[in-house]
Amino acid sequence: MTLLWNWHNDQKLRERAESLLSVETQDSLFTPFVYLRLQQALMRRVAERRVVIETLPSSNVRISQYERFEEHHALRWIGAAGHVREGDTPIMVSLGSDDPGIFAGNLKGEFYQLYAVLRQQGISDADALRHVSIINERGRQYRFHDSAL
Repeated sequence: MTLLWNWHNDQKLRERAESLLSVETQDSLFTPFVYLRLQQALMRRVAERRVVIETLPSSNVRISQYERFEEHHALRWIGAAGHVREGDTPIMVSLGSDDPGIFAGNLKGEFYQLYAVLRQQGISDADALRHVSIINERGRQYRFHDSAL
């Protein structure tokens, strides 16, 4: 509670958190190629450990660098045609919906958005439904609560 209280009441703390720090590096430290390989190494590790990544595409589009759903990294993670980079390892993904009161969305809408984007990208109905079905089943299997309670 102390951290939360400080965050909401300490203006200097908030200013520090929002400031950018510059770090001098060698120009070749993080080339796009190196960055891609680091991403792929992490994807392999996540896949090997069978970690399920919950992603919230609609809220990510609304509050991050993405302008459109079809740019979202989840398409690459699930191995959707046209989004995979050579050397990628598909990882297990589940969909979540961020705060419905703020983002005016729900899980059904997230699934529809994913399906619609896959179809718009030229993926067949059968393949789009296969992707959505796999993600739905993962969400069911790896949920955080017991529906029997």
